[in-house]
This record gives sequence, structure tokens and C-alpha cells, in this order.
Amino acid sequence: MVRKAGRGAAILRRVRPALVAIVSGLILSGPALAADESAPKELEAVIVTAPGVDGPDADAAHNISVITAEDIARSGASSVADLISREANLTLQSFYGGDKKATIGMRGMGDTAASNVLILVDGMRLNEYDLAGADLGAVPLSRIERIEVLRGGGVVRYGDGAVAGVINLITRRPRAGPLSLDFEHTRGSYGMDDTRMRLGGGSGPLAFSVDLSQLDTEGFRDNGDLRTRNASGELRLSAPGPLSFLDAFVRLDRHTDQHGFPGPVSAADFAAGTAARRSTKTPFDRGETEDRVWTAGLGADFKSAGRLALQASYRQHTNDFILNYSPTLPASSQLSTIASKRRDLQLRYDNELNAFGMNQELSFGVSAQSADYGRYANGREVPELSKRNLGELDGQAAFAALTLRPDPHWTLHAGLRKDRIRSRFSKETYTRDCRFIPIPFPPFVMPGGCTPYAYKLDERRDAVWDNHGSEFGLSWQAWPHTTLYASVTHQFRSPNLDELALAAADLRPQSGRTVEGGARARYGEALSWDLALFRMVNHDEIYLSAVPSLNRNYDLPTRRTGAEFAARWRATNSLSVRANLGWVAPRFVGLDADIPHVPRRTANAQIEWRTSEWASLTLALRYVGRRFDGNDFTNRALPPLPHYLILDTALRIKLGAAELMAGINNLTDRAYSTLAFSATYYPMPERNGFVRLRVSF
Repeated sequence: MVRKAGRGAAILRRVRPALVAIVSGLILSGPALAADESAPKELEAVIVTAPGVDGPDADAAHNISVITAEDIARSGASSVADLISREANLTLQSFYGGDKKATIGMRGMGDTAASNVLILVDGMRLNEYDLAGADLGAVPLSRIERIEVLRGGGVVRYGDGAVAGVINLITRRPRAGPLSLDFEHTRGSYGMDDTRMRLGGGSGPLAFSVDLSQLDTEGFRDNGDLRTRNASGELRLSAPGPLSFLDAFVRLDRHTDQHGFPGPVSAADFAAGTAARRSTKTPFDRGETEDRVWTAGLGADFKSAGRLALQASYRQHTNDFILNYSPTLPASSQLSTIASKRRDLQLRYDNELNAFGMNQELSFGVSAQSADYGRYANGREVPELSKRNLGELDGQAAFAALTLRPDPHWTLHAGLRKDRIRSRFSKETYTRDCRFIPIPFPPFVMPGGCTPYAYKLDERRDAVWDNHGSEFGLSWQAWPHTTLYASVTHQFRSPNLDELALAAADLRPQSGRTVEGGARARYGEALSWDLALFRMVNHDEIYLSAVPSLNRNYDLPTRRTGAEFAARWRATNSLSVRANLGWVAPRFVGLDADIPHVPRRTANAQIEWRTSEWASLTLALRYVGRRFDGNDFTNRALPPLPHYLILDTALRIKLGAAELMAGINNLTDRAYSTLAFSATYYPMPERNGFVRLRVSF
């Protein structure tokens, strides 16, 4: 798809007034800035997911989980999706068992989780503007410093799609210093060969890092192979001398993969045994992806005058695939392609003001997005067969957030956001126009000539949507170690470009409200726990109806009422426990039915026993309750998916700068599926093992 000239300049023109206003205000306070020549503060490439996440979370008004680098190392997880789904009220929806084609459900979001749970990488969207969702395989676990999970919030800072919440993957930053090398290699079942390497260092104001990884696996299923390659390079500069308040970074990420589509199995094959579950009826369905992302950021720390952060990214994404391959047709006429280009720009200002003897926080920002999208079916130029959907999207937004602390025990959070999204969509067919001349006697029709083959417009749809979001929260430190909180959030989501391709005439944005209350307690490193109760009601929720096959809005509101509890306990110096429970009732208001693919009950536990200073044993349990089939909206038409309990175990040994881990996943060899449509299933991996070596130099 041809990129329109001047798109980047148009984005800059939209945010220029706000940029000029902010910078002008800061320049007026120049004397205060020049007086402080202390060491520069490192640029925050991450736009904080929520108040309190980067530091103590005691005064946050939402339920937050933070997965640290040490948590990742101890977990034994081999994929980002598997790791995140172990948190309270987060569920894995996977077609094949890895990060490819995997989605994380949150607080009862079922099949629409890809569009209602926002996935970020260092504060920038990983979700595409289509139904593909976020490709978690593009961010290897070895690149991640920590993961922030914000439930029920994020709409003020991130806007469209932050319905159930936000998951922010925060990557490791380059650090100046001697050259260092981290190496990791994993061998596992199903021919898994996973190698990752990170090289970093720097001198003076410059620091750099290079991350390389490759994953090759045959997969649990026939035609379930996956070949992934990732490369990332980042350079950071902390300006010296009079410009020490400035710092900047540039980063380039590249991801490629080739994979098979094994497809579903019937209920009979699923019950027949391992060989039948591993089989495929689509041995020639294939896909490959190429992703490139350029990101740049500039930060200015003006001390008492506040902090300014500008971040921009440009992404090119191409996905070629063949589904339902037929040997009677050439492959070129069966190839489908998704090609997109996306540009994001964010400008944010943060300041802390001292009042009432406490730090009060102010944040506001503007953002602009644009995307070009093309989806081609049945090849690119096959006469009368090739079709394409073309889309363009432009969005602008502004937000303001305030955190007030009238005294050490009370904190008030308030934020507002306004978004405007313009979309242009067209459907076209590769065809030609022919002219025929009728001859009255003898009666026949004579060809009068045809135009060359070209794409012809079949349908066009333009739309402009204005959406508003808000968050209000209050937290109270009731006791020295315990905080109570409550919040109300108004969230929204607009139809994406894929949904417009097959949309009802009146398809419109969805809106909703989440009310949440909870408590958290922190007793140092010995014990911590979190409890949250919530109710989320969405109006006009967007879904894909089966008959007819159209994206439309639910006629009835949806309501998700639930609770989650999580705790960490260090029982002794050698024994620690992490556990969480989740419950949600995902209902259609006015209808006696649950939303499909949402388990009402989930639970996770991880027990780590340090047998010595250099060895530890970890046991992890994951329970997911019964769910209804993805095409069973009455809960009576199809058999539900049964509950499952998975046990993983790993032994971790530290030997100086080296670490060796060996583990067995699905120790009890449970046959299960996270998804089912019309009583066909996508079997997940059964018992499998791995050995992993990590070395740091």
C-alpha cells in the first residue's frame, strides 16, 4: 500500500501548538533550570502505566501486579503469554501453545480480548489496528526488565482499547560501563531450540545494547512448527555539560517468523488420544511475518519546573498466509497478505509540586497516530478473484491527570482524556469493465472491448468518532501497612479496520464503566497481599456474530462482576509462596447466559524451595475453570470446555556467573484446550521438558 506523502508532517502540525505552549512555559523558568547542574537523570522511555507502579504502589487506585526480572528468571516460563497468564484474573487464549496467535484475557474479556486489553512495549502500543492483536513473540522474555499489569485502568494515559486494563512490557535499558554479555540457550521437547544473547556497555554519555534471539520448534501439533528471529539495537545519550538536563535514545527492532497453521481437531479426535490430537487436516496452511519498528525519544528534566518526554515510533508490518489450501489451485491465487504502516507520536509533561507539605503530581499530554492498512485475499492480481480491503486511520488525543495528597494518609487521583479517530475504509475487486454491442439480426452480442484489469471500488465507508475517558480514584492508608482504595473508570473502544471490513451498517464505538474497590497490605519482603472487587459494564460491545457473519454491537449491555486476590509470602529464608485467585461472572444483562470463553474461576500458585544457596526447586500450579464454547452464546447449544489443572516444575542451579535450569511442564500430562469453536478444539502441549543455560560475562 502506498504511503501518503506528508503524513508525518501532518502529525507534527497537530501537536505543534501544544508543544510550543509547553516549551514556552518551561523556558520562562530558565534561571531555575540553569542553576542546577547536577548529574542528569536517565530518560524514562517508559511512560508510567499508572501512578505508583514505578515506585511504591501503596496509593494506586487500581489492582496492579508487577512481574520483576527475578520473577521471570524463577518462573521457568518460555513464553511471554504463559508468564502473564499466571497473574490473577488473567487467562491464556492460545491456538498452538506459544506466543504466536496467543491472547491474554483480563477480567472476563473473552474472544474480544485482543482489542480490549492493551499491550504496550515501553509505553507504546503493540496491538495492531486490526483483529490480529499484539504479537507477543516479537518481545523475547530475555529483553524484558519487568511487566506491569494494570487492571481496570489506563484509559486516561492510553485511550482506545484500554477497556479491561493495560499490560506494559518494560524492556532492559542500556547502561554505560564495561562491555557485558548475557547468553541463554534452551533445548526442549518438540525440537525446541531457543538461543538469546544480549551485548551492552558504553562510555561517558553513550550507552548501547544489542539483543539477538532465535527460536526453532516443531511444535506439539503436526504443521505447528515455528521459526522466529528477533533483533534489537538501542543507543542512549545523556547530554553532557550545560545540556545535562537532556537525554535521548533511538532503537530499532526487527521480528520475522515462519509458522504453520495446524487448525482445530474434532471432539472425537480430541478424545481419541495424543496421536489424534497432534494431527492436522491442514498440512499446507502456512504463514510468515515481518515486523520493523523504529523508536526515538527525547527527555528533558527541568527539575522543579517538571519533566518533558517526547517519544515517536514508526512500524511496518507484513503478514503473508495461506489458509484452507487447495491443491487444485496455484498457491499464488490462494495467498493472503496483511500490510500496514503505523506512526505514533506522544508528548507528555509531568511535574511534582509541594503543597500541604506533600508532593502533588500533575501530568498532561497529547498524542497522534496514523495508520495505512491493506488486506489482500486470493493473491494480488488474479483476475476476478483477488480482493483487497484498504484502510486509513488518523487519531489525536489529549489527556490531563492529577494526583493530590492533602495529608500522608489520603491520595486522590483524577484524569480526563479526549480522543478523535477518523477512519477511511474501502473494499475493492481486481476486475475489468467490458463493453458489448447487441446485433438485432441474427441476434447475438459482439464484444466491444474491455478495459485493463484493475482494482475497482465495491464499497466505501468513512467515519469520525469522538470518545471520552475518565478515571477517578481515592486511596486511604487506614493502617501503617494497609491501604484501602476505590475508583471509577469510563473507558471506550472504536471499531478497528478489520471490523469495518465485515461490519453492520450501524457499527459504532463501545463505551463502558468500571467500578473497583480493594485493599493492599505490605509487610516488607515477608508478606504482601492484594484484594480487589470490581464491576465492569460495557454498552454497545463489539463482537463477531456467527449468523450472519458480521461485526456488530451487542443489543444488550455486558456486565462482568468479579474479585481477585493475590499474595506473596516468604515463610522462611528457604521457602516462598506466590498464589492468586480470580473469579468473574461474565453476563449479558437481561439474558441468562455467560459470555463465551470466559472461565468463572481461575487460580495459580508457585512454591519455591531453596534447598541451598545455589539450588532451588519450583512447583507451579495453574487452574482454569469451565468455559463455554466460543460460538455458544446461549450456553446450551454446545458442550462446554472442561476445567483443567496444570502442574509445572523446575530445578534451578546457580554456579557463579552461570545458571542451569531443567523443568517439566504439564507434569500430569493433561490434555486440554483453551479455545473451542462449534465443538472443534485446539489442543495444547502435553507433557514436555526443557533444559536452559544462562551465562553472564
